[in-house]
Amino acid sequence: MLTEACVIRHVLMHHSRSNGQVGRMNELVLQGIHVHCKNMNEWPQLLSAITASYKAAVIPSRGVSPFQLLYGVNMQLPVETSLSKLLPAHTRSSQNAEILAKQLSLMRQEAQRTVQDSRQRTADAINKTKVTLEFEIGQKVYKVKDVLDDLEDHKTARKLEGPYTIIDRAPHNVYKLQHFYTGKLLKSYVHNR
Repeated sequence: MLTEACVIRHVLMHHSRSNGQVGRMNELVLQGIHVHCKNMNEWPQLLSAITASYKAAVIPSRGVSPFQLLYGVNMQLPVETSLSKLLPAHTRSSQNAEILAKQLSLMRQEAQRTVQDSRQRTADAINKTKVTLEFEIGQKVYKVKDVLDDLEDHKTARKLEGPYTIIDRAPHNVYKLQHFYTGKLLKSYVHNR
């Protein structure tokens, strides 16, 4: 077993399944340790090299590495950086600003599309089971309290006010209410949630 091969005595996990990205990253790190950690007690020294190799590796679904997604350029090793300084200026590799701006624009558009799709899927899932109640004029209803008084505790205070009688209905499920006992009208229409 991996924990025995690496002489790991305790493995602590705190809700590892609650975050898919962290779980996937943990799997990749464990795979790297398993490949490079054979009868070796100093496995923590390999963690930085394993994570650096993950950041530099191209993700097939995106076509770029995580480092390039984050910074817009390919990851370079310190050796590559020091060697490129020795080259003449006209032969050094440089990133074209227009290409980088175009890539960033495309990434932003993709991110916006992803966010919009996610919001739409969430709204569709919520609205699938949502039932909007419709009331008729003359029915008695209770209204959720808008604001608590200064002396009321939010845990023990009554959440509803009323009863009210519906005296008018407007489009989009908004209602004009009149207090049943006092006869006092609410100033504005109330939306049905």
